[in-house]
Amino acid sequence: MALLGEIVKNTQALQYHAKSTEIAGKNLSHVNDENYARQRIVARDGAMYKGVGSLGSSALEMGGLDHARSELLDRRVVSEVGETSSLDAQKEILDLLQATLGERVTRQGVNVGLDDQSESDLAPGSLTRALNDFFNAFQELSASPDEPTIRQELYHKTQTLGKRFNEAGEKFESIESDLTATVKQSVVQINSILEKLHEANTQIRRFELQGKGKATTYRDRRQQLLEDLSRHMDFKVEEDFDPNTGQASGLLNLFSTTAKGEKVKLLDPNGSKSLTTNWGQEFSVSAPADSSGTSAQVRAKIGVDGKLGRVEVLDGGSKYSDLSGPILVALAPPAKTVSAVADQAQNNAVAGLAQAENVADAALQAGQPVDKGPDLGAQTGTAGIVGDGVGGVQNAAATSANPVVAPFSLKAGEVFNYQGSYYQSLASTAKGDNLLDESKFIKIETIPNGKVREYSWNLSDLESFSKGEQFYQNGKLYQTTGGISPAVAEKGVSNGSGAIVSSQGYAKGDVFQYGGTYYQALEAFETGQRLPEGGTIGNQSNGFVSLGTQLPSLSMNSTQLQAINPSSDQAIVKGQYLLSNNKYFVALEDFSTGGAPSNVFAPTSDSRLEEVMTYVDQTVKTTEGIITSLGAKQGNIIYDKSSNSHFLVKSSFLIETPAKAQTFNPTSTQWSGYVQKISPQLVAGNNLEVLRRSSKTAFDPKSGEAVELNLGLAEAIVEKGEIKGFTIINQGNGYPPSDALFADGEELALKSGVVHGYQHVRANEMETFRQHLNSLATDFVTQVNKVYNPDDEPGGYVFGFDAFLGRPTQGVNKVMEEEYGLIGAEGEGEFILYRDEVDMTVPYPEKDTFMVTYAAPIFPEELAGTVPFVRGSSDGESMLNNPDFVKIYGSARRMKHVTMEADLGYLGPDGSPGTDDDGRMMMLGYEKIPFRMEAGDKSFVFGDNFSFDAVPANSWNVAKSMRVDQDFTFDTIKVSADTSDGANDIALAVAELGNRDFTEKVSTLNTSIGNSLADVGDNLQHQNAVERLLIDERQAVSSVSMDEEVADLMRFQRSFQASSRVLKTLDSMLELVVMGLLR
Repeated sequence: MALLGEIVKNTQALQYHAKSTEIAGKNLSHVNDENYARQRIVARDGAMYKGVGSLGSSALEMGGLDHARSELLDRRVVSEVGETSSLDAQKEILDLLQATLGERVTRQGVNVGLDDQSESDLAPGSLTRALNDFFNAFQELSASPDEPTIRQELYHKTQTLGKRFNEAGEKFESIESDLTATVKQSVVQINSILEKLHEANTQIRRFELQGKGKATTYRDRRQQLLEDLSRHMDFKVEEDFDPNTGQASGLLNLFSTTAKGEKVKLLDPNGSKSLTTNWGQEFSVSAPADSSGTSAQVRAKIGVDGKLGRVEVLDGGSKYSDLSGPILVALAPPAKTVSAVADQAQNNAVAGLAQAENVADAALQAGQPVDKGPDLGAQTGTAGIVGDGVGGVQNAAATSANPVVAPFSLKAGEVFNYQGSYYQSLASTAKGDNLLDESKFIKIETIPNGKVREYSWNLSDLESFSKGEQFYQNGKLYQTTGGISPAVAEKGVSNGSGAIVSSQGYAKGDVFQYGGTYYQALEAFETGQRLPEGGTIGNQSNGFVSLGTQLPSLSMNSTQLQAINPSSDQAIVKGQYLLSNNKYFVALEDFSTGGAPSNVFAPTSDSRLEEVMTYVDQTVKTTEGIITSLGAKQGNIIYDKSSNSHFLVKSSFLIETPAKAQTFNPTSTQWSGYVQKISPQLVAGNNLEVLRRSSKTAFDPKSGEAVELNLGLAEAIVEKGEIKGFTIINQGNGYPPSDALFADGEELALKSGVVHGYQHVRANEMETFRQHLNSLATDFVTQVNKVYNPDDEPGGYVFGFDAFLGRPTQGVNKVMEEEYGLIGAEGEGEFILYRDEVDMTVPYPEKDTFMVTYAAPIFPEELAGTVPFVRGSSDGESMLNNPDFVKIYGSARRMKHVTMEADLGYLGPDGSPGTDDDGRMMMLGYEKIPFRMEAGDKSFVFGDNFSFDAVPANSWNVAKSMRVDQDFTFDTIKVSADTSDGANDIALAVAELGNRDFTEKVSTLNTSIGNSLADVGDNLQHQNAVERLLIDERQAVSSVSMDEEVADLMRFQRSFQASSRVLKTLDSMLELVVMGLLR
């Protein structure tokens, strides 16, 4: 048995020496690999035991592999590699920015020849050279105003300068686009590395569980992956511990820090997180109403201040129309995804904290896609829960008996996402405040994307908005905090002391229904007004008057509704409704009118009556009724049973024949010029009876009935069915910067790595470059145009910027309101702006608003007897046919002199002369802008107005959209405003602008980039040195020494040979023993 034991021990020794030889050879093969750490076989001596006559020992065993790695040095290398990569990325972009303007100095040799022209030291093709050449050309023109060759040179120098600005803008935009693509590719690599790290972790765990030492190859691979990951982003590494034993499992967990300072997992034993740069800034605009159209694709650009800077159109789509209302897109802040909420719940559970119920469900209901942050309706496929055809993110709060509280303190106006719902703080709030407290927070019901209902003055007597609905009005997006309708349904709330108070504010004249009784406010009230007591009609209580259980209508009997004859004495009973001049009143007491031919009774000024502002309109027509009557009048309401929708007749129409009448369909685009879809308030669900205000009313933002939403908001500019651009309505705030990195919808705060470098240079040097370039282009064009065209003569500018015309809107008639006290006297008609025919440019890179004002001396009916011409009168109507009587004036916010001229050659849509649609007006404002005002049954009056905006196409990068004015030609160059020979005041004034201010701005811009590049270069050299020193120090610990490994290789080879001889001898001895036994 001793002989067999020796054979076993020598066999194990042989295996040890063989493995040691193999490892030594492996070390030698990686002698030049910096990522390889030297390995050693760990020898483990056997235990001693008592033998025959002596002590014996067990065999020499392999105790696994030893790894020559310093964890401290590895961590430091990972950190420094990230810093170096960040600086490398910054230098890469700064080099590209420096080349954008093409600036370099070329020193010319001195030539004393008199026949040689002086050459510029500025490099040809540079922006500075183009600026100098432009001003020099104007200087030469001022000296020789009539010289054709100088005019030709100036024209070409102007074209060249325009190209240089365009090239600078285009190159900058190209760098922006390439940078975005590069960051996205880095994120792809990050996700790939995280997956590989998880695989390496798994293999290390699987191998080391066997107790055979360290999985050195996989550990080397993991360290290499960690260094690769650090080149892209920074992270924190923590050892993973087995929850059952509390011992280190050999795995590594990776964490990062969010922008709010919270820790978020990137890698754990369950796998890796998927990172993304997409939080909803790239999305589709909701599909157009026309099913044959295609959706537009857009991308939001965020400024360094966290505000919406631009909505860039990637694909304009087709078949869009904003004639019936604005097309809006809104940007919501990022939100935690389902997995992030689940992680938070797990962390809270570990910490013993309570978690609100249904968190994951709420996130799912909110339509938030995993790892993509907040999305818009067209992306998630969800529909808005309110409004008419409004696309958007549908929010649903988690239903829980426990109050939902704010997770952090907030400033007034901040928008945030919590548990799958969006909220906006109405005041400064503290952490822990109840989100259901409507005095502090408003829950945003939907994120607009597409058509949004507009609060239209023309429809204000009919349409209603329930609590939580959104509407667009005067360039702002509102969400109602209570009802806005002819009659609001008031439920009442307790004020804490037992009294029942109003749940919303009311303006004077607002009507609401409470407890089955209608009431009307006698003055304006804020939320919390004590509600009236008692429902007897005509009673006044707490600032309200009771209107009973029925609002007035023409179908009431004579005891309920009495028609007033102002020239006769009539007995009035308290609570009785009165009708006078199409207005309803309620009697506050019993009295006699005392009317007589010589003493006319005036209900509007009688304190014993209160005008009722809401009544029941029972004149709703049906589609079948329109077909039978062969037409409708302006103001009629039509109910279409097939679509279960109501429509308002915008313009009266007659249908020629019964056969054609059969084709009438108010939902068809064929009739969109005559009818408009509305959402009236029905009476007891009866589609043929609607509540209607007695007069139209403008929305008052101070009423408290709605809150402006502080979302990044933009309105689409549509041309020929394609979205061409967007007007920024509200910039919002708190949005993540471009190239921000997200894990589970939470923004990561990076401090090193390539992605951090790109983020840093975009937020600092690139933003500085953009702002300086915009300022240079803006100041240059503004000053040159002001000098060259001081009178704002259309087509008389040198430069301009591409622009689009916005949607026209009707304004309030201030003349009637302020001079005559008449509210809602505006005429009803249509303003047609032929935007598709205009190739718009503006001479300054800012929005300009044009206004068209109707100035014919036609006045509302209320002023009959005090003015010469009244709307609807025979004299007034006849005067409207006189072109000298009808005056239309134009004005602009910035342009000085806007003029009008008639376009009598326009034949209208039918193309036939002599028809009613012939003729239109032409506004001469920067460009020729055609429009047409078509009066409806209620004609326009003096002071009626419409306005529209000229919006720069690219205010984010104005240099790219800068153009030489198309009317600036060789023949139209202006030298002077004076027509006398030799006059040169304009040319000389433009030349004097070249006083080096603009070239110094270019120099300052280049200097700024150069200084930043020099600083980054110095820091990069220092960082490379630090990284190299750390790597060298690590190599001293982990690298392979060829001499040492060769010596080990020879030593173990000799040991292997010796063990082989011993084993061979023992084998021979065993053979002799065995053979001896056989004999």
